[in-house]
Amino acid sequence: AGNVSPLKLVAVLAALIAGFFEETLFRGVLMDRLAAAGRSPALQVFISGLVFGGLHFYVFAGFPAALLAQAATTILGWGLAALYLMSKRSLWPCVIAHVLIDAALEPALLQSLIR
Repeated sequence: AGNVSPLKLVAVLAALIAGFFEETLFRGVLMDRLAAAGRSPALQVFISGLVFGGLHFYVFAGFPAALLAQAATTILGWGLAALYLMSKRSLWPCVIAHVLIDAALEPALLQSLIR
């Protein structure tokens, strides 16, 4: 049995918290409010992904990398928003997918912050 680094434990905790709260906000709250306002499912997906990506502009990474991360996160947001609709507005598939993606990526993101 190997040792688990504190950085990986922090990354997993961050992934769990981010996955739950971001999906609740960007899919559950935002998309449901857009639906209640009569916006189409396509517009719900578009806006949810755009806002999600917009709030993931990693300034610390430098402009080109930050822009690339923002674009990738916007595309991810569109995928998670589509998953939300395909799962009949259940947050759990989105939360699980988000947590798994973040758990895989967070150690690298956290290390880039430390450097």
